Amino acid sequence: MEEKISKMKTSHESDASVRLWLERKGIRTGEFDPDFLKESHLREWILPSLTAFKQQGLIEDVIMEVSSGKEATVYSCLGTKKSGFPLLAAKVYRPRIFRSLSNDALYREGRWVSQKSVQRAINRRSTMGHQFMFERWISDEHNVQKLLWNNGVDVPKPIAIEGNTILMEYIGDENGPAPLLRKVKIPDKDMDRAFRRMLTNIRNMLGLNVVHGDLSAFNVLWWDGKAIIIDMAQAVDPRSNPNAELFFKRDMAVLGRYFKREEEAREIADSLWLEWETGKI
Repeated sequence: MEEKISKMKTSHESDASVRLWLERKGIRTGEFDPDFLKESHLREWILPSLTAFKQQGLIEDVIMEVSSGKEATVYSCLGTKKSGFPLLAAKVYRPRIFRSLSNDALYREGRWVSQKSVQRAINRRSTMGHQFMFERWISDEHNVQKLLWNNGVDVPKPIAIEGNTILMEYIGDENGPAPLLRKVKIPDKDMDRAFRRMLTNIRNMLGLNVVHGDLSAFNVLWWDGKAIIIDMAQAVDPRSNPNAELFFKRDMAVLGRYFKREEEAREIADSLWLEWETGKI
């Protein structure tokens, strides 16, 4: 019992930023109480956004936890006819991101903030500043994913955003989620095709002024013979972020390493960046 209480104290944030954010987002959650979340110590943090999706007629139930990382946990949800998918993925950012956002300075460079009072709050790292950065971080990821999907890039289709959660197409089936690329051994006969398709996606992203910023086999799913790019939270705009070239070429090198074509990938990265700089893509 003592161990459980200790875990709750360290896992569920109780600082002012989190509490105020929850109060401001307060959605009545009584009507939606999925069995899967009854014992979760983060239930209070998860339910408000998922309840909103339930109220909007997009989900019926929460089925299982798909994956869990430093910043967010992904849950599979039973979709509805309105949503257009039998299964959906809900990416729920956890409270601790209020703290981890302090390490995102390189990625935030160039992200425009119109209100001077908000910018001052961000610079002071005040409660208001943390709340704004938290919401901006999530909304930017949703907007980038929507832009990419609308332009044919292989990413999950985003469905909705609410509070601390992005609802999107679930990649996988009723037996489980699609595996990460790092856990997959692509057949030799498919390696070149998969590599070329990834290059096409990356080129198209750059043409849309999007650099992933953290692209690796940990942020790509493999499903039905196709690589699906995920986790766009750290994506940057090369027109405004001075670190974009560094991120882009690092992404390409890491990708090339996975496909055992690192030298080729580095050369292609230089060529693509030059094309972008000269307005050819």
